Amino acid sequence: HTRLTKLTREQFDSEIKRTQDLIGPRGSKCLRPPYGAINSEVRGWADAGGYPIALWDVDTLDWKRGPAQQIADQVIKGAAPGQVVLMHDGGGNRANTVAALEIVLRELSGQGWTFEAMCD
Repeated sequence: HTRLTKLTREQFDSEIKRTQDLIGPRGSKCLRPPYGAINSEVRGWADAGGYPIALWDVDTLDWKRGPAQQIADQVIKGAAPGQVVLMHDGGGNRANTVAALEIVLRELSGQGWTFEAMCD
């Protein structure tokens, strides 16, 4: 991850463009700053580009590659309305993250929870 607070405006714009190019036409309409690192410059640049900042309430710590149930428990144990959950889909084998997401969706759906996309 690039720490956006360490970039110039030109580097920031380049990073956003490169990321959007990699994601493709269905790219995100919001910006999740790596590490949650933001400052007034990053917030201003994101606003100027039309990217709302998206932060999270629950960090699953899935990047540590723990067991799927452990990752899922981070979400399930403290589930509350409106929470944003941080999970990663890149950076190597994400089989446990995918399995954890399946557990979370099954468990919480069974309890009547619904889910929606952010920045859609």
